[in-house]
Amino acid sequence: GWIIPVPTLISTFSTGEPLWILGRVYHAPAPRKRRSFMAERSLSLATKEDKAEHLADFLSDFSSRFWLTYRRKFANVGDPPYSTDTGWGCMIRTGQMILAQALCTLLLGRDWRINLGDRQSEGVSRKIVSLFGDRLADHCPMSLHNLLNVGEQLPGKWLGPARISHMLRKVLLTEACRRIPELNDVRIYVAQDSTVYKGDVHDLMLGVDSGSAGWSTGNSGNSSTSNSGGSVDGDLGDGSGTQDGRERTVLVLVPVRLGRSHLNPIYIPCVETMLTLDCCVGIIGGRPKHSVYFIGCQGSDLIYLDPHYCQDVVDTAKPSFPMTSYHCNSPRKMPVKNIDPSCAFGFLFSGRRDMEQWCAKITGCAIPPMQQDRYPIFTFSEQRYADVEHGYRPPHCRLVPSPVCSSGDGDGTGSAAGYSDGEGESGEFMTPQASEMAANQHLRLQLQQQQQQFSDEFPDDFVVMDA
Repeated sequence: GWIIPVPTLISTFSTGEPLWILGRVYHAPAPRKRRSFMAERSLSLATKEDKAEHLADFLSDFSSRFWLTYRRKFANVGDPPYSTDTGWGCMIRTGQMILAQALCTLLLGRDWRINLGDRQSEGVSRKIVSLFGDRLADHCPMSLHNLLNVGEQLPGKWLGPARISHMLRKVLLTEACRRIPELNDVRIYVAQDSTVYKGDVHDLMLGVDSGSAGWSTGNSGNSSTSNSGGSVDGDLGDGSGTQDGRERTVLVLVPVRLGRSHLNPIYIPCVETMLTLDCCVGIIGGRPKHSVYFIGCQGSDLIYLDPHYCQDVVDTAKPSFPMTSYHCNSPRKMPVKNIDPSCAFGFLFSGRRDMEQWCAKITGCAIPPMQQDRYPIFTFSEQRYADVEHGYRPPHCRLVPSPVCSSGDGDGTGSAAGYSDGEGESGEFMTPQASEMAANQHLRLQLQQQQQQFSDEFPDDFVVMDA
């Protein structure tokens, strides 16, 4: 079912705990053990007006995010024809929202707010919304209609986070998107087997062919022939990045499954911490068969935008179409323990340097507390997926276990240590053939050990790391 908007329930948000939205924090009191006597007294004497100001800033940020919901009376799609996506389109709307937020950050900046009286920024925000207009047309290439077409998906069926991630990736490669200047320098990378292959992401940023075309997603029945790395589906380049020589911006989507039938409790801190990072653009998730867009957290709750509200279609082809239905001023919360274990994290990187600066922090957030670097929700690998999948290693590469970067072996059952240039365990340099054999053997052994150990420790919550 779908909900009806209610007046803003600010009273449900605590004034004693920090409010986070996509890397921005509101009302963050210092930890109690670090407060001085004066700081403690100042906090106790804080007026209602002070607390209300923090919440007002939070609400301004929340209401500036783009809200894409069910629509009715749009042009028919599918056979039998559908003129509304009520009851089945929530995952598509959630995917649209995370992409809209990425474009907002890229074109307007993370600190952009609505109602600033800036006509130029208002025009850009209107342009972003028009890209998601509900019709099969070139001027709205990321519409529900176009997403269904590129994903070869029939309307009326519910999708998973992995499937919508690949649909978003493919739609950005269509001719309609390429004809829009704002989208020429943006690409989407979808992680494979809960592993982000940095070589593929760097290729996308530089606009070169990664050579990893044509592998299957292997995502719990949501598989599709696709390529998340490099210059794919005809997206070939000369290595110069954008037309003016800059590196492309890449939205990295990481589909994961953090439990069998419910969220494994060890991953709750990881999920919450991800939303405090500046590079995070949200989480595609929700409850079973009820997708929402998570953008923040407070305490043990996640803050989200809910697409389950049906509104009349808006003709975004008009120059001054109304924007009120694309913003929401009613923030909602969901206990993190209640979310569906299948979700997808989104991160936006403006180039290789930007990505490298964030990789260490993201890796730290991905490892559950007290797990001693075990069972990360996803990992980074320095390699390309094709190199790992086909067992290829560059002739100069000597591979040894690396505790920093990790790569999955592609079977969707867990994560294992990656490999980097260097020396063998005996201190002697290894030949490419010997290093490859040692790498594969070590990878299989460590996977078996981790799977058995995890199954013994958490028999009821064995994690399958693929979405």
